[in-house]
Amino acid sequence: MTGYADGTATPSPLSAITVQSLADFGYAVDVTAADPYRLPGADAARLIDEARRIPYGDDIWKGPIVVTDPDGRMVRVIRG
Repeated sequence: MTGYADGTATPSPLSAITVQSLADFGYAVDVTAADPYRLPGADAARLIDEARRIPYGDDIWKGPIVVTDPDGRMVRVIRG
């Protein structure tokens, strides 16, 4: 989805997810007029260039967790 229409005869689909997100912002929408949406398959992810992939294999925080009260004061530290 872009913030503009290019003025050509090329269709610019608006998926049901996009239309519903506009409704979440308070716009009056007709969700029955949205273009269908289906989740991309795993094959689409395999086609992404290896250099552009983001490695998520080691994404667990191993450091301490700092617990704060509503005023932002540190009240507890949970060691990692």
